Amino acid sequence: MATATMQIRQYSDTDLEAVLSSWESATRLAHSFMTDEFIDGERKNVAEVYLPNTDTWVAVIDGEVEGFIALMGNEVGALFLQPDFHGRGIGKALMDKAQDLHGDLEVVVAKENPIGRQFYSQYGFTMIDESYHEPTGQQMLRLKYSANTKVRCVMQKNIETIEEFINCWSSLDSSKLSNYFTDDGVYHNMPAKPISGRANIEKFITGFLANWTETSWEIMNITEQGSTVFCERLDRTKTSNGDVDLPCFGVFEMREGKIHIWRDYFDMTTFVSAMS
Repeated sequence: MATATMQIRQYSDTDLEAVLSSWESATRLAHSFMTDEFIDGERKNVAEVYLPNTDTWVAVIDGEVEGFIALMGNEVGALFLQPDFHGRGIGKALMDKAQDLHGDLEVVVAKENPIGRQFYSQYGFTMIDESYHEPTGQQMLRLKYSANTKVRCVMQKNIETIEEFINCWSSLDSSKLSNYFTDDGVYHNMPAKPISGRANIEKFITGFLANWTETSWEIMNITEQGSTVFCERLDRTKTSNGDVDLPCFGVFEMREGKIHIWRDYFDMTTFVSAMS
């Protein structure tokens, strides 16, 4: 099956019917409490009032508009997607666009809209207020998203990935270890020459694991600045040539949850002496 192509672009007048279609289809699915009369009136308002006064972006899938997000400053006035395209990351892509434009975001969602509430919760929104909406007779929740929350989550994830990577060395499995790298990853085991590319990294690791019988890497300190993780370790390794407890310091530049560049520093004299 061919992979669908997705584009996020600004709304144009020629997108109106597709936008109205995605709005009505998603509205009827998520807002079962809305009457046909109310939806008919709101459909007219979407076309004549809301769209002309919002910054609207559409999701184009294989050349067809299948959803949209409408922004009023940092407030998400609308986010609707054709139901057949739910769960494919398209809503997240639209929200990512809004977050890139405005950072912190707010949105109002009906309390009786489980689809919307689940989506916003998974994205990182939290409730800040609740109010009554008289036209629909529904309780409405005002939610807020903080851009700093996303940064903290990414940083924590990077640290967790490196902790997993360090622990994985005890498996002595070069295939598992190389999977932590990006396809174009770099492993620079100081003072040797850097190794580039995941396949080459796996081959290199396989080589120096050849005479290892057991290893356990203890994390002494770990922290992160931006997308770079710094990890101080004590690597305890048993080999056919001898055993070594090797203090190391690793610098991991992360990209999309994987290791893009790993520079590892240690005292070569300590290692060579233990192996001789």
